[in-house]
Amino acid sequence: MRDDVFDNRCYDDLFRRVFEFEQYGGRKDIFWIELDYYITRDCFVSRIGAELDVSMKSFSGNEIFRDALDRDAIAAIPYKVIDERVEPQTAFQDIYKVTEVYGYAPSETFNSYSGEVVQFPALRDTSAENKVEESVSFRYELGQIVFTDKESLFNVGDSLSFTMAMKVITTTPYQYAYGARATQLSQVVEVRIVNDARVCYCTDVSWFIYETNTTADSQTLITGYGGYRGGTATRGFTVRDQFNAQASITNFITYHTAFPGVDDRLKIFAGDNEVQEINSATTPTFAQWQTWKTDGTLVCLLEPEITQVGALYKKTVKKCRAR
Repeated sequence: MRDDVFDNRCYDDLFRRVFEFEQYGGRKDIFWIELDYYITRDCFVSRIGAELDVSMKSFSGNEIFRDALDRDAIAAIPYKVIDERVEPQTAFQDIYKVTEVYGYAPSETFNSYSGEVVQFPALRDTSAENKVEESVSFRYELGQIVFTDKESLFNVGDSLSFTMAMKVITTTPYQYAYGARATQLSQVVEVRIVNDARVCYCTDVSWFIYETNTTADSQTLITGYGGYRGGTATRGFTVRDQFNAQASITNFITYHTAFPGVDDRLKIFAGDNEVQEINSATTPTFAQWQTWKTDGTLVCLLEPEITQVGALYKKTVKKCRAR
């Protein structure tokens, strides 16, 4: 005769606490729960997502949580089956021992600490009070932008932004070469003394023309209109380049029942565009970053990590001090 005693779940008489959160400073005041039951192989059905019933009884007829002093507290927590381990118990593998893990996602944030390599952003002070600007006449020679530095303001290695003024081509009738701005920074690569004047040789840039909403190259805009164009060269003070460094990380860990957002990393915006340099016109600004450095503010410069713990998601946001 067939023994059908295990056609229904036969629970052990005890439950176990699982101290998932002990890793965060030894926390044992909150926990998950494990229960074991036995069932025939063909009657097993996954119970992921099933809620915990503190009145459930073991195979012997006893309430499993009868001796739990914190039974009411356990009943108030939204425990659900987040994982289950299945182990065959007989040679024929027709009886399963199933360990159910009842868990939940606490509303609090946990901390741990580590050391990791972090890429810190470039910093450039472009505020008006620290700006150096000179009216110049641009020329284009052998792939470089050249101008005379009448006030001796610029040196090799300086990063410069350029604007090009409108130029009158003819007066009868009036025709103009439109003004433009450089779409990227140029760098001074050489300074020569020519006829007692400092001449700066700078890397080439492309240009944005406001009136036509188009871009053009330097040869077209300079050589194509008489070989020179008036404009301005501006230097914002470069504080530092982007760099990598080992940093002390504070990990902010949260648990979630649904896949969490991943947009925690600090993004630097110039208008709607994400950039890699913080300056006086970006969000955050150069001044804001300097305040963060002084205050020891923690910023997220690494992508968050998300791992699955059973049916829950564990999210780790990594932050370090601004520097």
